Amino acid sequence: MLLGLLLVAVAAASWGTTGATMAWLARDADASPLLVGWSRLAIAAPCLVLAASVVPRPAARHATPRRWPSRADLPLCAALGLAMAAYQVCYFRAVTLTGVAAATDPACSLSPDHGLIEKARTDALDPAAPALVYRAPGRSVTA
Repeated sequence: MLLGLLLVAVAAASWGTTGATMAWLARDADASPLLVGWSRLAIAAPCLVLAASVVPRPAARHATPRRWPSRADLPLCAALGLAMAAYQVCYFRAVTLTGVAAATDPACSLSPDHGLIEKARTDALDPAAPALVYRAPGRSVTA
């Protein structure tokens, strides 16, 4: 259970810093979105393939157990790989064009809109703040 929570926390931290990292690399290291996306995939893909080959697959998925990856899996794996590569390049190019995704990541402390999240958090913790009113069609409930 704790290992799962740790892995989720590491994944969240990694996910939440990709835009800021790309902006920094584009500014200071003159790294292109294509290079950064390729580097991430070149490191992650072998790790994911290794993990997938080591972790046993549930027997209920297939009538007869088979080794992974099989030839039948290769077209799907190739399509997923291309989709991942396209996402990397498109996302990192968008970050270089628009900055560190201020509109989509205000929770990141590096975002220009992070103050809005901090204000909402502070307001929510204020004991003098009015009670929240939950609205649903036909009724409202005060917390």
